[in-house]
Amino acid sequence: MDSRSDRAADPERAADPLTRLRAGREPGDDLVPALALVIAGVLVPLFVAARYEGHLEPYLDLKEYSILVALGVGLVFWLLVEGFDLDRVTVFGTAIIAPIPVTIAVGLLAVVLELARLDSFVFDELFLYSLAITAAGALAVGLSLLTEQLSIRHPRLPERRRMALTVGAMALFGIGAGVGIRYARPPSASLEDVRVHYSAAEASFSVFLDIDSTDLHVAVVAPDETITRDQPFETEVERDWMMVRVAQPRGSLYRGQFEIRLGTFWGNTVDSMSISVEDGPVLSIRRVETEQTRPSEIVVTATVENVGDVTGMTAVGLRGAGDNRLDSTTVSLEPGATTDTRFTIYRDDRETDRDELFVTARLEGAETEDDRRRVDLSEE
Repeated sequence: MDSRSDRAADPERAADPLTRLRAGREPGDDLVPALALVIAGVLVPLFVAARYEGHLEPYLDLKEYSILVALGVGLVFWLLVEGFDLDRVTVFGTAIIAPIPVTIAVGLLAVVLELARLDSFVFDELFLYSLAITAAGALAVGLSLLTEQLSIRHPRLPERRRMALTVGAMALFGIGAGVGIRYARPPSASLEDVRVHYSAAEASFSVFLDIDSTDLHVAVVAPDETITRDQPFETEVERDWMMVRVAQPRGSLYRGQFEIRLGTFWGNTVDSMSISVEDGPVLSIRRVETEQTRPSEIVVTATVENVGDVTGMTAVGLRGAGDNRLDSTTVSLEPGATTDTRFTIYRDDRETDRDELFVTARLEGAETEDDRRRVDLSEE
């Protein structure tokens, strides 16, 4: 009989844990298949994380994803170790040594070749992810030893490899079925209203929901098809609204149609609505008035209007000689609304040159101004 397929048949050998672990193998046996196994164990979850990152992040953080990787990859390792009768010590040693170098190499390759398919949140914590692969190797070896011992102590049980394949396949199926049942029936929910606020850096969506569960997520599809997903917290479910922030394109603002979707874990849409942005916030200084309240004190009042079609976080500022910022304030200005902003200047302030005093209006965080108006102090 082949000693490779009947390693557990000798009770004396089974009584010695070290002998059982090595099972007559030499160091380095099965190194190539063990290395291929670990590399595949590193790469497959990386591809999954990169491909479905936007879908996974609302539901799983990196720690939770690493735990799932350790369990899933560990079960697969166990099935392959038993199915191909691989040397357990070599597999475990490779799982300890290889994950960090392999993950770093994949990360460098993704950067050099600009492979977006490999870029994911996993690279934020390489050690944690590598530790998950090592844990998968330890789990596989531990389960292999356990099934071997059970088959020795209980002869009526199925042969070790058959038992491993049966139990491992059932465990993988159970994990998949459990996830499926957990998210099979989405809770009833709907989008009640959506309001958008612009700054130069981001578009903020206040999403009002009729929802009782955190199992759903909100996805905002920008005009350039960029998708931003976020999942409501318990507190947001209780207050029936949440905020989703979408980064603006560099150097410009989003204009066009946004689609807001309420979706399930599986990507099904429960409810949706659209918002069109044609102009964005457009700020205009309607008037600038001055009033001397004290002999050495002048109050400057600037009236700013948003003539655009989206609420804008508006920065109104007072500029002095050399375009130095003397004062500023930020307000949220809805379409068609105006705001009166007051600044106080002093005659003895060296920065307040009568001929170089301006009021400016710009979108918060923007490098360019929407409007600028000189402050006339000739009559004060």
